[in-house]
Amino acid sequence: MAKDRYKIPIAVHLVAFQKGKALLLRRFNTGYRDGYYSVPSGHIDGKESLTQAALRETLEEIGIKLKPNHIKMVHTQHVGLRENNKEYLMLYFTTNHKLDDAKIMEKDKCDDLRWFPLNNLPVKMVPYVREAIKQIRHKTIYSETAWK
Repeated sequence: MAKDRYKIPIAVHLVAFQKGKALLLRRFNTGYRDGYYSVPSGHIDGKESLTQAALRETLEEIGIKLKPNHIKMVHTQHVGLRENNKEYLMLYFTTNHKLDDAKIMEKDKCDDLRWFPLNNLPVKMVPYVREAIKQIRHKTIYSETAWK
């Protein structure tokens, strides 16, 4: 008899830095951390590569069509969320591609999009995303967050 394997949700994130700033969007009407800032992100849909998922989410959320060679995976994070007793595998990509034309594409899920100085990120920010940005800036490729 085959053993069922543990399954963990996977999400992809695009962390964009330009001129000492990070592009963040504020969650709205999503049911999770509404009013908190995050980066363009989402769950993989299945039957798509991680790169394809990151490109799709970037287009869906901020209207920027990137190509696979425009992004690079920079961080993996295993997150244990105490508030819902779930765990996730978060994969973070970055880009050197200019995102000056980024705009809110899902107005029913996001009510603000702007560049924040890295030394002055918003207080209300999804905690594991804040931690991932810190780890990416330190060039750490793997972290575990919120397991305490």
